[in-house]
Amino acid sequence: KIRSNGDVCIFSYKNSHIKEIFNVNGHRVMLKMLLENTGLHEDHLTIDSLNVSAEQTFQRFDSYNSKYNPFGDPDLKSIFLERGDYFAELFKQVLVKRERNPFNLYEYNITIEGREGEINEIANFIVNNEIRSSQARFILQIPQNYTHLKEGGDISSFQDLLDNIFKPLFNVVIDPESNPNLYHALDIIRGLQTVSTERTKRRISSVPPKLYNFSENPSFEYYLYYIWVNITTLNGLLSRKSREVLTFRPISGYTGDVKELASSYLLCDTIASGIELRNTSVLQYLYYLSQIGITMSPQNANAVTLSYPSNPFNKFLKRGLRVSLSTSNPLQLHMTNEPLAEEFAIASQMWKFSEGELSEIARNSVLFSSFEKSVKASLYGPNFDLPGVAGNDGWRTNVSNIRIQHRQTMLENEFGELGF
Repeated sequence: KIRSNGDVCIFSYKNSHIKEIFNVNGHRVMLKMLLENTGLHEDHLTIDSLNVSAEQTFQRFDSYNSKYNPFGDPDLKSIFLERGDYFAELFKQVLVKRERNPFNLYEYNITIEGREGEINEIANFIVNNEIRSSQARFILQIPQNYTHLKEGGDISSFQDLLDNIFKPLFNVVIDPESNPNLYHALDIIRGLQTVSTERTKRRISSVPPKLYNFSENPSFEYYLYYIWVNITTLNGLLSRKSREVLTFRPISGYTGDVKELASSYLLCDTIASGIELRNTSVLQYLYYLSQIGITMSPQNANAVTLSYPSNPFNKFLKRGLRVSLSTSNPLQLHMTNEPLAEEFAIASQMWKFSEGELSEIARNSVLFSSFEKSVKASLYGPNFDLPGVAGNDGWRTNVSNIRIQHRQTMLENEFGELGF
């Protein structure tokens, strides 16, 4: 992925004399001029000069966030890493490289803030640029940017934010001809996600979204609930139209209050992160009983918040929670073209995982991914969604029935102790 960024920068530099970009400090600027002003030359474009590796970022979110800027220049981020011709070219290069390994599936996050017409822009970006792969699906990530949108005049209430995201989705499911690009984009947009912003002031409120017009950001729980309401209703409509439903997988329990994990437990299909479950035995037990999927990236945590020796992933796995490994911000964190293999390799060495444990982690990853049931059935057999041994085809999953039966027996024993 790092190499792909360098390739695009080099290609663009060589053709920059005919390229023009808009909205750099409010002026039209030739790309060649911008690159020259930053001191870049095609002979000096290296991975080191790209300067996106997450070094010296532990407990420093400001330093970590700055690594999103190629060559340390935010203007280049807006040109190359936001939706547009360059980013489309980069994305297609990455997808082509990923398809060389037919055994890996990928889920990519696409940010949607909640501005009017934004979801149509995303659909047009995907369809018009032919960004599609049988091995890739997309998750719409909703950052908690209510305050920013309110101050900028993009919305007047929280209901506007919800309407800008969900109203076009409802309309296109009811009438596909009203927006063909969005309808086709829904084939590969497989879920939604939101992420907590622990460092911003948030308002605790129970007013309905149309009356929430305060300046402060609403709480994470407020976001969760109203996104859940909309996605649940939308999924009911999708089911009636014989279409795949969307998943809801927030980034929860990264560093925030454990109340976020309690709300996520009640409302979500799976979660990403879940690190703070290590500090609450009750919620950890509930997540175990309900077998809610937890997708974790120890390498990301190791770079920003929690070192490998303190990471609870190994304990969660041993206790029977449904955990899987994932990548997070591979541009900053990973050193090879196979970032997920890096996660597995480091975890294997760190916690001395056996082949059976690694296979169980990989199986979990597929089972609570956002990929369609038909894809999961092609990988793990038609009974993949059945509980216990009945849902395990050992020849496909490389997970022994003994391990699966042990997990199922322990879970049943727990319910027995509780009187269920």
